[in-house]
Amino acid sequence: MEDSWLRWKGRIGSLKLVALFGIIGAFIGLVWSTTELPTARANPSEPRVVTIAQLVNDEVDRSVYVTVKGYAMYQTGYEETTNGRKTAEFYFLFDMDDGYAVLVEADHMDLDEREDGVVSIAGMTAFPSTSPDLYVAISDDVKFFLHEGFRITPDIYVRENARPTNEALAISVMVLSAVLGLASLVAVAFPRVVFSPAEAQPGGVAQQGGVRQGVQVTGRLQQLKRVEPTIEVGRKWRKFTTAVANVIPLADRRVMIYVHYIYRYNGIKVQDTHWGVTLDTTNVESVEPGKILRFKDRWAVRFVHIQRRNKPETLIVSFARPEDQAHFVALLRAAGFAVGDVGIASYGI
Repeated sequence: MEDSWLRWKGRIGSLKLVALFGIIGAFIGLVWSTTELPTARANPSEPRVVTIAQLVNDEVDRSVYVTVKGYAMYQTGYEETTNGRKTAEFYFLFDMDDGYAVLVEADHMDLDEREDGVVSIAGMTAFPSTSPDLYVAISDDVKFFLHEGFRITPDIYVRENARPTNEALAISVMVLSAVLGLASLVAVAFPRVVFSPAEAQPGGVAQQGGVRQGVQVTGRLQQLKRVEPTIEVGRKWRKFTTAVANVIPLADRRVMIYVHYIYRYNGIKVQDTHWGVTLDTTNVESVEPGKILRFKDRWAVRFVHIQRRNKPETLIVSFARPEDQAHFVALLRAAGFAVGDVGIASYGI
């Protein structure tokens, strides 16, 4: 039971990248639903009948489902473009008797095919201020319309055929977003690497040159200022998690875990650094074989060693194949390391 729980803990913790996207999605969903839910609750299923004069005189709130009647002049209005491409069209709806006009955003960009005339449209009221260019354009034309005998306003327009969000949909999105966000936070809180002690695979033979394929390392490594012709260490240390690594046997029965870290941005090499940690019988307190538990387990060896500031550090070296772990254990034993099943509790990073 405990092993099963640890395995699921490791599996969930390995989904941190997926969880990050889940948190972003949950945030977007919560923002959308909390914005749309009040609008959905404030609007009945049928639109409220209003006049153009009420809209212009600020007697109607924004985000209200309305129906309004007037004379549509489809060639009198504005176009919105992005990078030279038309993205929206607007026309004015006139109250010829009382001298008012309100802007309407067309639901389809087909105004050239429409004929002017009296129409009744339904839609949602909105703020032009969300589009600064549109707000400025309407404001600049206020005097022109007044000269022609019509009052307009830059503070409201109608989105043709837009409807309020369904309340049940808004609530569903809110609940699902909350559940997704909570689940993602749990995945973030779980350790990404869960190590469980297990017997080493038998039959390993120490390989000349170490194990160089399918190796990953989790733990702190020291920067190597130079690797050729001799190794020169720097002062910086960096924590790696499941980084691609090499196992390199050194003289005097020492073993180095080495990472060549290359960072690229837009295909251009930005950073090229070398990192490693040298292990020998004088600085290693314990060596324990086991597994990293996840959706696909990896055979591993865990070290507790003394390096920086004379404090114990944990280093986990893992392998894609059990035989590679066996070869690594054989290499360690040949170098004088005491590798055994000491029964230390499972460990998460």
